[in-house]
Amino acid sequence: MPARGSSIASGPRAARTLEVAEGAVRVVMQAPAWGPSGEYLERTLTPLLSGLRVHHYAVRNTPGGEEASEPDSQAARSLAADLDAERVALGAESLAITAHSQGTVTALAYAVRYPERVAALVLLGPSLVPPSSTLMAAELLHRFAQDPDRRAAVEWLESHPRSRESIVDDRSLARWMRATAPLSFFDLGAMRRFQRALRDMPPPRAHAFHRTPEAAEEWIRRGLSSVVTPTLAIAGRYDFVTAIDAAEEAIAEIRGARLLVVDRAGHNPWIERPGAVSTAIRGFLADFL
Repeated sequence: MPARGSSIASGPRAARTLEVAEGAVRVVMQAPAWGPSGEYLERTLTPLLSGLRVHHYAVRNTPGGEEASEPDSQAARSLAADLDAERVALGAESLAITAHSQGTVTALAYAVRYPERVAALVLLGPSLVPPSSTLMAAELLHRFAQDPDRRAAVEWLESHPRSRESIVDDRSLARWMRATAPLSFFDLGAMRRFQRALRDMPPPRAHAFHRTPEAAEEWIRRGLSSVVTPTLAIAGRYDFVTAIDAAEEAIAEIRGARLLVVDRAGHNPWIERPGAVSTAIRGFLADFL
């Protein structure tokens, strides 16, 4: 049925719930542990999933989330525990987790730690390795370097690697993300539409970036072979951040997991190919809701 609107739940996590309805399984949108507020998913992906019961919450140390100062505050075990607290607050028996980018690490950690509480996983751009670190990512970077519209972004990345030394505060993180944005999209027109849709959002927080492990913690890798949760991974063919080979490796140990590669799309495939992505997610989740 069509969406009836949204409400902001009370409490320190400033959770947002769309399509409030009865049900043992709830769809939860899992944002990354660092970077922008998860509101970017609420604004751009959730409208493509109207009719589903979608719950959003702010990840700790990102805009709108709880503050935590521990050096390992963004560790996957802690974030998975936060996600389970959301499940309890929702009164749900299990979750259908839809996650993007680094948020897929939290989703996979949750499936390892709480297997009986996961009905399904939708992983957009999954990866267990540092961003842009695979062979396919290197091949894409070489290709982008030949493109006049992306050459400046490649030069910026090469002179400003994504590190704690180059990203010292919120302002420098926001600048880094803007400068390298052309490497995350196949269609730069889609990139500009995405940026316009998010122009009034709060800046990303370097505090979370500095506390997020670059690669997935080893206990997650060890536990994936026991995960039997139905899993759909979606990767853009031109995703430089979490390239196709990273996505393949991330789900290789999950029995029955399948990967959908979306042509003419990058790191945010629902922006460039909304019909293909929404149809895939809806069709996959229909069996669990």
